[in-house]
Amino acid sequence: MFSGGPLWPLSRWTGACLAAALPLAGPRPAFAQFKLPDKPEGLPGGELPALIAQIVQAGLLLVGVIALGFIVYGGFKYILSRGNESEVEAAKSTITYAVVGLLFIGAAYAIVSFVIGAFG
Repeated sequence: MFSGGPLWPLSRWTGACLAAALPLAGPRPAFAQFKLPDKPEGLPGGELPALIAQIVQAGLLLVGVIALGFIVYGGFKYILSRGNESEVEAAKSTITYAVVGLLFIGAAYAIVSFVIGAFG
């Protein structure tokens, strides 16, 4: 009757994913009568410049943590290089670039803090 091909052109995995996602495509209730609070919880009070300053400082903190992670990664690369000169140089450059990045992040944090203190 069939020439050996699948009855359905989709794989079992794709079919299972579609079957699981099908209920999500249905109608959703709209909470039109819901009233938002006057001041959302969790947001700092104050003006927009203070909020922007906090967002910038949080971003710089996150980038600083990432740079520290790259220093640790470069250290592991250095330890695991086993004396191979090209791997040692790659590890040293990773650590060097991460330290330079931390210096730039520290300078940016100092500038943002100064500007906030001067104008905020």
